[in-house]
Amino acid sequence: KKKLKLEYQKKRHVYNNAVYLCITAFILLSLRGSIYVIDVSSSSKYIVGALFALFIFFFKNQFSNKDIKSTFQQKIISLSALLILLLISPIFFNLNSVLNVYVEYIIRAFILLFFIFYFFSLSFLKKYRFAFLYIFILSALSIVMTYVYDDLWPYFSRWSFNGLIFLFELFNLDYSIDHSTFVVRLKEFYAGVGAPCSGVTSLSTYFIMIWFFVFSAQSLNLNINKKKLLVYLVSGAVSLYLLNIVRVFLILVVGAYISQEIAIGIFHSTIGSFFFVIF
Repeated sequence: KKKLKLEYQKKRHVYNNAVYLCITAFILLSLRGSIYVIDVSSSSKYIVGALFALFIFFFKNQFSNKDIKSTFQQKIISLSALLILLLISPIFFNLNSVLNVYVEYIIRAFILLFFIFYFFSLSFLKKYRFAFLYIFILSALSIVMTYVYDDLWPYFSRWSFNGLIFLFELFNLDYSIDHSTFVVRLKEFYAGVGAPCSGVTSLSTYFIMIWFFVFSAQSLNLNINKKKLLVYLVSGAVSLYLLNIVRVFLILVVGAYISQEIAIGIFHSTIGSFFFVIF
């Protein structure tokens, strides 16, 4: 009974660390005025934290007591380094606007690294160093892929129109679609289905998270059923793309029948992240 209690306390401590890490990091990364982030609506900007949360979720049962204990010196160093980074980060954003997206990624990566160093031990960093390496490499890849979206998103948007037309016809709604400008009208509400709404960003994020899981599992010598992985990969991608069409549909419905301000504001900013996490 005592052993089970200790095991429960260990797992609870891991969960608490992960929750504190995610909440605090999210608050800091949302302070656009403080760290001059460029566009917090893009899922690629959150990929570093999302991959670490995925790592905690999948491999939490393999953590030991030594992994979840940091020293007082670690906490002081982490907080000091984080404070210095937040103070000097505006200087780097003002150097070259073209490189701002990469500067932002580096800052977010360091913020995550400081929080890991604050909550977890050095043995944790050493034991899972390959997983962290995958996190930063795949996160950098997601940033680079944003430039590929410029060529892909028009095709995804046009394909999304077919799903929107089906839903509009299903509910007998008054609509029109301009395929040349990617503008959709529902009653008196007009909205453009651009790159963020095309679904290509969420799909690339999904594939990157799957790749990270596979690479991390291999580094920890875990067995993966490749057939099931392929089935989940394909079915998940198709489901996620269809879910994005539903998301765009709901935004249009809210804008047409409830409030345009809510639709293009808080609803547009949160519904995608909500659907992605639930999915």
